[in-house]
Formats: sequence, structure tokens, C-alpha cells
Amino acid sequence: MLSTASLLIPIVLANTALATPCQSTIEQHAQVRTSSGLITGHTAPNTGCVIEFLGIPYAKPPIGDLRFAPPQKLLTPDLSYNASSFGHDCPSTPSKPVNYPGFTPQAQRIINYFASATGTPQSEDCLTLNIWTSPSSPRRPKPVLVFFYGGRFTIGNTNTPFYYGAHLASTQREFVIVTVNYRLNIFGFPGAPSLPSHSQNLGLRDQRLAVEWVRDNIPSFHGDPSKITLAGQSSGGVSVDYWAYAYPNDPIAHGLIAHSGTAFSFPSNTKSIQQSNWDSVVSALSCSPTHDPISCMQKIPWQTLLSAASALKPAYAQGVIPTKKQVDSFLLESFTCPVLYQAKGRRDHGVPAFVYRYFADWENTRLYWGSGAYHGVDLHMVFGGAEEVSGGLVMSKEQRGLMGWVQGAWRAFADNPWDGLRKVGWPRFDTEGKTLAEVVRREKAMVEFVEVGGYEGGCEGVTMGALGVM
Repeated sequence: MLSTASLLIPIVLANTALATPCQSTIEQHAQVRTSSGLITGHTAPNTGCVIEFLGIPYAKPPIGDLRFAPPQKLLTPDLSYNASSFGHDCPSTPSKPVNYPGFTPQAQRIINYFASATGTPQSEDCLTLNIWTSPSSPRRPKPVLVFFYGGRFTIGNTNTPFYYGAHLASTQREFVIVTVNYRLNIFGFPGAPSLPSHSQNLGLRDQRLAVEWVRDNIPSFHGDPSKITLAGQSSGGVSVDYWAYAYPNDPIAHGLIAHSGTAFSFPSNTKSIQQSNWDSVVSALSCSPTHDPISCMQKIPWQTLLSAASALKPAYAQGVIPTKKQVDSFLLESFTCPVLYQAKGRRDHGVPAFVYRYFADWENTRLYWGSGAYHGVDLHMVFGGAEEVSGGLVMSKEQRGLMGWVQGAWRAFADNPWDGLRKVGWPRFDTEGKTLAEVVRREKAMVEFVEVGGYEGGCEGVTMGALGVM
């Protein structure tokens, strides 16, 4: 039973629209010299003071001999690039439409945007990133948020209002937002036994190179390279949390925000399953599994390769419906227990952690009556995309006010991961005291802090997802 918190943060309702235009200032900052070339941005729609730079290449196109190879730095300082539109999505097979009794009119639209199923163009030449910033004094560089999308490492894209950074950069002027495309499925995680270790997990290596690009170039976008925070959702959150266990001598990032996914959340394939999957695709494409299959697979059109890889279906795609007990177990082993386990570990080693649970059920994010808070819905509080994602359903004053608080909290953390949140009333995680933030509880647009005991009780005897195997 959760105890009632004595600490409540009421949400101040305010107009988040910008008060003054700054077009003349934007024109002075719309061209930026980077290691990828001279990048020309433009004013983001409906913001007034935000410059967006879309589809900036951060690596050489991973095509031909660079398919199944680590990403290569792109050093083209003499080129010019008009950053007016998103780059291509990395190849993936979008999720199919779903049908559920009582779906709201906006439900399928929400799902399509979340599941990369809106028909945005794809290409193997997809290693790009997007930046949203606003003019500021060079003496006051801004903290930076770099976001990685989720999608089971098989789907995902940045060309979606789910992760459109203009609103966050607009309401929080002193903030630079970056979203990153990285390789997925067989292109990003081939699992080929003949590939050396440095050519495995290519999607994660793409992310690393993108963050290196940000570190090297973000000062030109008014960002502070010493204040880079990584964020991600689902498998993107897993990616971000991996960062806590990698690159000890050069972490680059100074803060991590993992939404609905941690390094302990999900099981990994065994080597035998990886090889079986790879061999199945190799055989389907008439390549020899023993005579240089990599060279053969590099010559296959990417559409053909994607189709063959997509034919390998996981169990849940074959009509297997889990029971309620299985669903409850999955939620514990994948989300609740890994988060609490890691938060305790970080606390014990003097590393501050901050934990929240999101409960809101706004009209414009609802999938069906009473759908509640589902996977990914909290991202609207960060990126502010609920209205566009839902097809124009207007946010309530309470929803907008809470969104402003969440966005301010994320910015405070990015500025100072150690103490920034405490300055806005969010205490560090501890099992003693009321430190877990419940966002929108009992239909009230406020943040309430409670003890964690009501959640950790179910974790006894639970095997966290990453400690199991598939």
C-alpha cells in the first residue's frame, strides 16, 4: 500500500507561447560550419525563435562494403547541406495496423506514429541526426539532450511528431535537442558469426559515433559539450542505460534518462539463435553460409535483404496471446524491478538516481476508454507532440501545465544531473522516504512523491529480463 506523500508539486497553468519574435537573430545563426560541411537551417514551424537543422549526415552512408561494418566518420567540411527536411528512415518493416474493440478515432494514428508506420521514406543511407536550438550568447552555452528512439531494435525513426524537438526547444529556450537515426534489425544487429566483435551491435556503434559528432560540433549550435545528456525510450532507453557500463575513459555524456527500458530489461538472444537467424536469411537469399556470406549479402538490394530478415517472426507475431499473469510478470521483470534494482545500486555507490511512474490518461492520447498510461505515452510530456500525434485534439490547460513542469525538470537534469532536479523539488531516489515521483495520480495534474515499498514488493523472486535468455 502506497503511503500518501507529504510533498506535492502543484502544476502552474501558464501560456507557453513565445512572447517575442526573433527572426532577425535567427537569420544570423541559421548557417553553421561543421565537420560534415556548411549546414543551413531554418525557423521551425510555429516556434518563432527555434532553428531546426534536419537530416544532418554524421557518418558515411553504410552501403556496399560498409554494410555490416562499423560506422565511418564523415569529414566533408567543404560541402554544403540544406538541412530543410528529415533524412531517410533506416530500413525496417513497419508494424501492421491493429484492431481493438472501442478504439478511439485517434488510436491508429497514434500507433502508426509510434511504430514507424506512416510511410516515411527509407534508405540504407540513413545515418543522420536533427538539431533544434535557439540563438543565445556564446558565453552561456546550453545543455544538450540527445534522444534515441525505441522499437525493439527492429523499427524506429526520427521523422515523427513523437520525437519532434521544436516544442521542447521552444518552451525551454536554454536547451538544445538532438534526435538520431541509427541502423536497425539485420542492418544494425546482424549477429553474423563470421563478423568480428567490432562489427556486431552496429546500431549501438552508430549511436556512439553520433554522440561523438555532437560533442565535436554542438558548440556551433550554442550547445555545451560538457553537458550532454542521453535519453531514449524502450530499446532506446536500453541503449542509453548501456552507456552507464561502457566507455569509462570517455563517456561523453554526463547524464542518462532511460524511459521504459534499462540494461536489465530484456533478454538477449543466445549465440545459437543468432547464428540460426543469420543462416536462415543467408539461405533464403541463396548465399553460401560457408563461402564468404558477408560479401554475398553486401551485394543484395537492401529491400530484398529486409524482406528476407522480416520473414523471421518472433513468437508473439504468430498469434500467441499472453495471459494476464504473463503480462504482469513481463512488466515486473522488464520495467518495475530493473528500474528499482539499478536505482538502489546507484544510490549505494553515490550516484544520484531519480525515478518516476506516469499515470495520465488524457483525452488526446487515449487509445480506448480507460486505456490509461501505456508504453511510450509519457514522451508527449517531454516532446509536446500530443496534439499533432492525435490529429489536432487540443491539450487541456492541466495537460499543458504538467507538460511544462516535466519539460522544465528534464532541462534541469540535463543542466545538472546531480542536483538540478532537487532544485525543482524532486528528491534523489532512496528506499527510505518519499522519493518516487507519481506523475498525474488520481486524475490530478500534479506530481506526488511516495515511498517505493508499494512497488518493490512484487520483485521478490523475479528474474529480470536481461538475466534470462531467449
